Amino acid sequence: MLDITDDSSVEAFTKLLQDEHRAIDVLINNASVFLNSQTNAVNNAKITLETNYWGTLRNGFPRLMTIIGQMCRALIPLLKKGGRIVNVSSKASSLKSYSGEIQQRFRDPNMSLHSIEQLLRDFQILRNTLKSSANGTEYHDGWTPQAYSVSKAAINALTFLLAREHPELVINACCPGWVATDMGNILGSPPKSTGDGAKIPIRLGFEDIGGVSGRFWYEKHDPYP
Repeated sequence: MLDITDDSSVEAFTKLLQDEHRAIDVLINNASVFLNSQTNAVNNAKITLETNYWGTLRNGFPRLMTIIGQMCRALIPLLKKGGRIVNVSSKASSLKSYSGEIQQRFRDPNMSLHSIEQLLRDFQILRNTLKSSANGTEYHDGWTPQAYSVSKAAINALTFLLAREHPELVINACCPGWVATDMGNILGSPPKSTGDGAKIPIRLGFEDIGGVSGRFWYEKHDPYP
């Protein structure tokens, strides 16, 4: 079983693919948590960012790599030319509720992995300073209070970055919609089955999308500009 938060697990999985298949065609990243409880919002924010975006500690030093970024960078060398990466994101990644300055940082066409990570550090620092009002419902300093939304906005930024760095591949992010999974059921009764939710990742991974790369797709619609 692959544990994407464990370096040795990722390395073993990569070696297995390399030994048995030599090359791969498609990588779909669909790892995520949504911690909606407000009883420990600061810690929940930390766990959400660590699971949905940040990597783990290695040899006592913070590894400046994301979990999805780790998977992408580990497996990109195995992807064939024209291979595809699909990062499952969410419409919760919308930047509408952020300040103009933070929106600009997320949309910076010259962004780097460091600049994305700095955004998340800034959010974590802010959450840590709001312990006295840690109910997770207030907006501060231009940020949305939801760590899940921040993590998905970061995934979209990472998708753009990887597509820019690897023009030989097709790399996109998508929202599958509100799907009846354990996580989806937290908020009520989702209208979509898991089969319906899988349609857009499958489309981006296997169907003709005209070579579009570095974009966010919402359900079955065209990519967002």
